[in-house]
Amino acid sequence: MHRVNRIPFALLAGCSLLASGCSLPKGDFPSLAKRPYENSDPIAEAAAEPAQLSTSLADDLRNQLLALESRHNAADSAFRAALTGARESANAAAGAATGSESWVNAHLQATRLEKCAPIRRQRLPISTS
Repeated sequence: MHRVNRIPFALLAGCSLLASGCSLPKGDFPSLAKRPYENSDPIAEAAAEPAQLSTSLADDLRNQLLALESRHNAADSAFRAALTGARESANAAAGAATGSESWVNAHLQATRLEKCAPIRRQRLPISTS
């Protein structure tokens, strides 16, 4: 078996890789010289504090938001109450025969729960005027 001396082989391979970099096609490459902004002081003065913006809402918009919040709270409490009843009925009907009284009661509670759900999915009317 012929053994290759590794150092001259690695040197030859390295030189050929470096020389291949010189054979790149000529092109319009960007200059590596420093740009004018690279010579200036890199730390700029802090900008002045921006003017404080008002965070108060118009009265009509505030009233709309308060009405929507109360509507949301009412719908949420109705849904949570229906959810508790539906869970209790479902646990009571677990393993019951189809059509039994506990099974029917669980379905009624689930229907009441679904009736509460569209309240949460309605599009909220907000005027942008």
